[in-house]
Amino acid sequence: MASALRSYAIDPRSDRGVSRAPFAAAPQPGAAPRQADVTVIVRPDSASGRHLARLKNFSSIVCGTLVLAAGLAYGDRVYTELRADAAQARLDVLQRHEHQLAVSIEALKYQAAQLAEASNTGLIPQTPDRFIFVEPALPRPDRQQIAPVAAPPQFPIGY
Repeated sequence: MASALRSYAIDPRSDRGVSRAPFAAAPQPGAAPRQADVTVIVRPDSASGRHLARLKNFSSIVCGTLVLAAGLAYGDRVYTELRADAAQARLDVLQRHEHQLAVSIEALKYQAAQLAEASNTGLIPQTPDRFIFVEPALPRPDRQQIAPVAAPPQFPIGY
């Protein structure tokens, strides 16, 4: 009786080989019986059908893996480009402030020199008699000359 209820009409929206069989739910007292769609997966009986089913499953897995790999590669590229753009923007800002920083450093050096020359700071002015001169070190003795290595042979060795 179950085979009489089976409908082998293939729904274009579903996979091939899946058939729909009307299923009558147990009637409740006082309620009208309803019909529900039940998906029944029909296993192929022949060896070639099983082979095609395995091939379909394998190709689905490979396709999913390739889509996942492509998504990861795209995401990695986008992430890398975003990081590079942020780093470039930071470099541009630092380069814009580099000149201002160099000018500020020179101004601070000039101000420190002006303060050092002022008479009320308590610093002793430099004079040539207060300079420290360092005597040059004695020359080192020559190292012994190492005998030059013989010229390499002109023919290949070890063939």
